[in-house]
Amino acid sequence: METIEATKLARMPVLVLSLFGAAIWSIIAIVGVFHPSTYRSWSFLYAVLFITISWGLLKMRREAAIAGFIFFLIGFFFNWGSSQAIRDALMLPLYGLAIRGTFAYVRLCGNSNLEKQ
Repeated sequence: METIEATKLARMPVLVLSLFGAAIWSIIAIVGVFHPSTYRSWSFLYAVLFITISWGLLKMRREAAIAGFIFFLIGFFFNWGSSQAIRDALMLPLYGLAIRGTFAYVRLCGNSNLEKQ
């Protein structure tokens, strides 16, 4: 990736999907307070996790992209043989692109800071 704009564009699909995941898990958590479900407190944890990953991706943090990749990689192995494994398998390349974009962003910003000095 050659430009900062291209690196920011690389993380956009994952950012949007992470925000969507945070919204869905937040709704499940709120509904779970009034109507007990099988998710219970796990939905709050998932909502916080997706919000944290989304915030990190918004700030172009490498750690957030790696954490999201690991989260879906673990989900892929635990859900092997179910339909959820397909969702996780589709998310892994997108997080790979986000990792590539965030690392390129840091590299490009580091080079631009060196050129200014």
